[in-house]
Amino acid sequence: MSRTFENSFLALTGALYLVYLLARLYLIPMTQDEVATCYNHVPRGVLDILTYAKEAVPNNHILNTLAIKLLSGIFGPGQLVARLPAFLGGVLYVVSAAAVARLFSANAWLRITWYVFLLANPFMAEFFALGRGYGISIGLMMPAIYFCWQYLEHHRQKALVAALTLAALGVMANFTVLNFYLPMVLLLYLGIRQQQQPDRKHYWVLASGIGVLMVFCALPVYRMTADNELRFWGTSGFYSDTLMPLVRSSIMDHPYLDGPTVPVFSQLIAAFSLIGWVVAVWRWGNRRWQVGTDPLLFSGFLLAGTITVNLLQHALLDVPFLNPRTAVFLYPLFALQLIAVGELMWRQWRKTALIYIIPLVVLMVINFDNNRNVKQSWEWKYDRATFVVLDAIKKLYEEEGRTTPYTFDTYSLLQNSLNFHSDFGRPFHPPYRNWIKTPPYHGDVPPKGDTDFYYTGTQQEIDALRETYEPVLTVEFGSMVLLRRKR
Repeated sequence: MSRTFENSFLALTGALYLVYLLARLYLIPMTQDEVATCYNHVPRGVLDILTYAKEAVPNNHILNTLAIKLLSGIFGPGQLVARLPAFLGGVLYVVSAAAVARLFSANAWLRITWYVFLLANPFMAEFFALGRGYGISIGLMMPAIYFCWQYLEHHRQKALVAALTLAALGVMANFTVLNFYLPMVLLLYLGIRQQQQPDRKHYWVLASGIGVLMVFCALPVYRMTADNELRFWGTSGFYSDTLMPLVRSSIMDHPYLDGPTVPVFSQLIAAFSLIGWVVAVWRWGNRRWQVGTDPLLFSGFLLAGTITVNLLQHALLDVPFLNPRTAVFLYPLFALQLIAVGELMWRQWRKTALIYIIPLVVLMVINFDNNRNVKQSWEWKYDRATFVVLDAIKKLYEEEGRTTPYTFDTYSLLQNSLNFHSDFGRPFHPPYRNWIKTPPYHGDVPPKGDTDFYYTGTQQEIDALRETYEPVLTVEFGSMVLLRRKR
């Protein structure tokens, strides 16, 4: 294959992926947690954001919050501004994933295949178009992996600095990436120590990088732990609390094998990972315990190390296990191990390795195609009809010749999205407050029945308002109802 064709294919694939992200960024209404970031954290002072001084809530993904604050100050708040930092994380991921794929293989067809492996998780893709820190952290983690490899191969200080800086910024975008940062630092340390003539400056660079990150992380992490803000995560075990939910989210509960889909896939992934780590240790021993750029040793060290850190945190510090969105950064690490196994099989057996490679890439592409959408976010499905509801009320306003906004309320789960678009509109559309008046966030309280419209998805609220309200719009396959007060 010519280098021109390879470059064109990678560029086209990356461009289509980014177009998909842009479509999601533009078309999907703001979700509950995105709005919480914009309303609760962005208005705070920079020092408050950095230290969690006012409120130690994990929803404050520091780098994301600061980026939204900066962009809001320049362009004003809005949906595109809130999601632009995550999209830029997606751009960085797309570019650096292509670079990493090239590190792993000398075969052009395999490089293209490995690139698809790194992109083909629809759940991960969601976070490159949501105003949260997860997409930014993954976007920074991937080039950190690239420079970590480069350092182990060439021992250049610039690569060491780049790896540490990018990984640290990834941590500041999402603290759970600390689980990856620590094994990466250990790998870099071994890479320095095992050189024939280690450069002492590299030890100082490594120590300085760790020290700077500790300065920025210590206080917010301590305050989150002290305030018990991690209580929403799991305590049963990594397999049940992290792996199985992450698999379910990655396939978006698509019933490939009917009922046992998630357990079977989870067991296969666990078995594959454990066998890969055993082989990686064996290869490491054959190398006289020298780290380097062996694909399986490199990927296995990072993935096994990351999971080990999480297990140790729970065992020693009682830190709960990660949930799907906080663990989504594990996917690129697992994909690298899939790639490493495929690469080594190709080097050993050539075309026989296609028995492993082709089914995997077909499954990944089918899964991405089955679950791609520009209507909703998997974790915040209930916000997908926000624009439909607001546009319906706006249409009634215009048809009835109203001169004052309708009053409107909903239950707490839906309120953030509706309030945000009432205040700031949608891209290239004025704020809906011109037609609709919403109350401040009120939490989980029963409906008062004093507004023109009420939007709900709970049968209890529908029953409570039945005598004074009537349904005027049913959305989400009948699960959500817009009620209007009887006249």
